[in-house]
This record gives sequence, structure tokens and C-alpha cells, in this order.
Amino acid sequence: MKQLRKELPFDTDEVGRFLPWIIFFMVFLGLLALAITLSVSESINGWNKNLSSHITIQVPPETASSNDLQKVITVLKSTKGIKKAQLLDSSTKLTLMEPWLGKRTENISVLLPEVIDVETDRNKFENISELKLKLKKVIPEIIVDDHREWLMRLISASEKIKAISVAVLILIGVISVISVMFATKTGLAVHTPIINLLHLMGAKDTYIVNLFQLRVLYLAIIGSLIGSVSAFIVLYIFKTIAHDIELSIYSESIGSLNNWFVLILVPLMAIVVSVVTTRRVVFRTLARMP
Repeated sequence: MKQLRKELPFDTDEVGRFLPWIIFFMVFLGLLALAITLSVSESINGWNKNLSSHITIQVPPETASSNDLQKVITVLKSTKGIKKAQLLDSSTKLTLMEPWLGKRTENISVLLPEVIDVETDRNKFENISELKLKLKKVIPEIIVDDHREWLMRLISASEKIKAISVAVLILIGVISVISVMFATKTGLAVHTPIINLLHLMGAKDTYIVNLFQLRVLYLAIIGSLIGSVSAFIVLYIFKTIAHDIELSIYSESIGSLNNWFVLILVPLMAIVVSVVTTRRVVFRTLARMP
């Protein structure tokens, strides 16, 4: 950078000083948007994998006699497409409630309903309405939850979140390109007399372009590094807060981002876009100079 200051006094270019901060905000917001998208997608995919083939049946405690429960299980096992029907014990039910209530479920004094976990073969089992009618003949108050219904709503909401995140990332990219173009053109305007002098001394356009590229590369690395560190700190704080209040759904989804390579691409892309944009702008501007 000392050599760059000798040939082109970039320190006099006030606009260029704002470029690292612009890239910082772009990388920071881009990482947050992408991390949230990956987190939501991972959670939805996990639920879809684990619950799409399951049905949960609840029997109110006041009507859950052992005889009626046995009849319900008999009906389930005789239904085509049902692979397994198991009555859950108390400890298992409390474990299932931990993602919503935390790890203090053992202090719950409310009488829990009897829960039957049903595993189905979705290729053979389709008529949930018919199953509900059969079970209600045994216990009219029985509740049959088909996880596919609310999973479809969650997946639909997830797709909307993804679309919004992609739109935000595109907007961030466009703003970044415009900002780099503005900073580069301003720098060229400020240093036009020196650039003309370098041309008279025999300097080629490629040489001048390299000077601007190296400078923008240096500024983009600083902005991307600060933005990345700040974004990861914020994500870690979110994860810690979610863990402290025992909201395991949020703490696990924020913390279990497996595809870190995708996140690393954000600052790398910011650097590449900044350098490529600078190169194109400088070449085009120099081509118009006499």
C-alpha cells in the first residue's frame, strides 16, 4: 500500500474511506440473511424427515381407560399402511415437550393426555379421514394429528422466508456494486491529473487498473473481515440467548449450521465483486480518456 500512495495519493480520496464500511454493512446483513435462511431450512428439513411419516393420537386423560386404549391400538394395527403404533410412557411425553417448555418439564403438575405414536407408510396410507372416523367410534374425544398438515404450512412459510432472503441478498449485491462503482469513479475523477501524467510517462491502462484493483482489494478485505466477525458474534449471541431461556428449537437451529462453506462465500463474493467491478469501471473510464 505504501507504493500505491507514492504513485496515486489515495489518501486524498475521501469517498474511498467509506468503502470498507459499505462492504462491512453489506457482508454483515448478507451473512445474517443467509444464516437465517439456512437455519430455517435445516429445521424444516429435520421436522419433515422425522415427522412426515408419523401421526400423533391424543386421548384426554379423563377418557383414557386402558381398555379403550387397547381398542384404539388394535384398530391402528389393523389399518392398512400403519407400520407401528406405540403408547408413549410419561418420561417420553415430557421429553417431547422440552423443545417448547425447556428442561423443567418434570415440574409440570398438569395431567397429560395419553399419546400414541403412529408410524405409517405414506405410499400405502392416505385416508386419514377414514382413520379418524374409526377411532372416534371407540373414543369420541380422541384427537388425531396428521403432521403433514402443519408441516405443509411450515414448508410454505419457509419458502417465503427463503424468497425474501434471496431478494435481500440480491438487493445487497446491487447496492454493493453501485457503491463500488461510485467510489471508483470518484477516485478516478480525483486522480485524473496524475493518471494523465502517468500516461505521458508511458504507463499503460493495465498498470493503472492494477493500482485501483489492489487498493479496492485491500479495502474490501478489511470491510469483509469486520463484517464477517460482527455477523458471527451476533449469531453466537442469538444462540446463547436462545439456549439460556431454554428455547431449544431456536438454539439448535441457529447453532447447527452445517454448510459453513456457503456462509464463507458471502465475504469472498463481496471481495470478488468489488475487485471485478473496479476493474470494469476503470478500464471503461480510461478508454474514454484522450
